[in-house]
Amino acid sequence: MNVYQATVARMHYIFDHFENIYVSLSGGKDSGVMANIAIDIARQRNKKITILYIDMEAMYKHTISFIEEMILPNLDIVMPHWVCLPMRTTNSVSMYEPWWTFWQEEKRDKWVRELPDYPFIIHQHNNIFPFFSSGDTFEKFIQDYAVWQSAFGKTACLVGIRQDESLNRWRAINRQDVARYNGLNYSVQVAPGCYNLYPIHDWHVKDIWTYNGKFGKPYNRVYDLMHRAGVPLHKMRICEPFGDEQKAGLNLFRVIEPETWAKLLDRVSGANFGNIYCNTKATGYHHIQLPAGHTWKSYTKFLLSTLPGDTRRQ
Repeated sequence: MNVYQATVARMHYIFDHFENIYVSLSGGKDSGVMANIAIDIARQRNKKITILYIDMEAMYKHTISFIEEMILPNLDIVMPHWVCLPMRTTNSVSMYEPWWTFWQEEKRDKWVRELPDYPFIIHQHNNIFPFFSSGDTFEKFIQDYAVWQSAFGKTACLVGIRQDESLNRWRAINRQDVARYNGLNYSVQVAPGCYNLYPIHDWHVKDIWTYNGKFGKPYNRVYDLMHRAGVPLHKMRICEPFGDEQKAGLNLFRVIEPETWAKLLDRVSGANFGNIYCNTKATGYHHIQLPAGHTWKSYTKFLLSTLPGDTRRQ
């Protein structure tokens, strides 16, 4: 069987064994395929699923359009948790603000965009999650959300990541120190009664686009723009724009959505630095050479002296 047929078989197994199923949707190509397949299987089996989308405010307009395209026509079987809560996440393009908080109420005048106008949007003034506190990290929210979901029965979180996309993703699936569900090699226990499952873990990037083309599925159209900008398939990334991996594509934000980029410059410290210097030594993407006249120790101390006090002490 091919990888699509294998995934469908895995999905039926998951629907047979788990009472509660939710899809973690980022708006990217892989999670989009995962969500599309989950919606198809849920329709076949007349079962409702939850879609979790954490809206990070500083997103491509095409990403928001794609999320709408995934949720709005499927509200009969999908319960959306479109989360616009003030969470803290890494800002790897600034030593002055190594974190930034999206949807921060006190910075509303600088928001990249207004809150989406749908009744199912979860924001600071209608928060349904008892575990959330303003300023929690994205990672903490994901973990706490899994625990919260597990109260509704044995829970499967469907995650659309592929092993060959990065070493970190390969490690997330192939760790030896985790419990698995019934020995499934594509499952990882993340909380009591809750498992991450990776049904498309063995797909290649060409499989993603073959699936979208063959079945005519909706996908994030920003990938078309990336393709036209000359970005190779395996380097296309859509997620939080200022993370360690994603910052390499910051210069594309300026090219693809200049009006959004203009707002980002005022919203997030270091955005333009990341645009100019991503893929250079300044952001660690190239081998660092020891300057003449320095030892590694003296060079390290020199670099530390250029940092703001709080970051230097850390």
